Amino acid sequence: MIRPDPATGLVKGGFEVDAVTGDLLRSLMDSATAPRKQDGVIDRRRAQGEAFVRLVRHLPKDGFGNHGGVPATLVVTVDEASLRGATDRAGVTEHGTAVSAGQLRRLACDAGILPLVLSGESQVLDLGREERLHSVAQRRALAQRDLGCAFPGCDRSPGWCESHHLVPWSRGGPTTVDDGVLLCSRHHHEVHDRDWDLRLHPTDQIVEFRRRPGEPWRRNHHYRPLSLTG
Repeated sequence: MIRPDPATGLVKGGFEVDAVTGDLLRSLMDSATAPRKQDGVIDRRRAQGEAFVRLVRHLPKDGFGNHGGVPATLVVTVDEASLRGATDRAGVTEHGTAVSAGQLRRLACDAGILPLVLSGESQVLDLGREERLHSVAQRRALAQRDLGCAFPGCDRSPGWCESHHLVPWSRGGPTTVDDGVLLCSRHHHEVHDRDWDLRLHPTDQIVEFRRRPGEPWRRNHHYRPLSLTG
């Protein structure tokens, strides 16, 4: 049972499974919520909720029942100006849930989300674009280059990461390895919600981050402790 709560904007749910499946789920959740050094003190309930979201996002969307040959997909309607960052008008999912402009730009990176883009006259301009998502081969190349989540201080492995465009797809960024980076779900949210600047260093091909112009560029030294430039 899934129960949306309009007052809080949250969704609650429950389920019943057999004991063995429950143990498997518990093991997965324990693994996904294991504290990392940079996390500090965490709220257990919130950590479990975020872990459940990560598990759902990593499920293969084409492994479930489909309708008309289309894998399980959530359609989000948004106007072109909001998707490209020109305005902050919210979009809406096919279930009626409002989605902020920042959430929309992050969701455009998700294979299970199909953005239905409208013009100012509410004409359909685009219903997704296959090339907005990095291919399996491109993700493998990103894993070889980034080694895991590229955000400074993170230790998540490639299997827990999502691909992100350095120049956002919604702003015309190409779906290439050079314009891609691996980010875990938590830091993917962080980059979109706080509008971090990202760049690929031209010399050593390491992705760097900064919060605002004028600040020094930062990079993740977890995988390359001797890589101290930048």
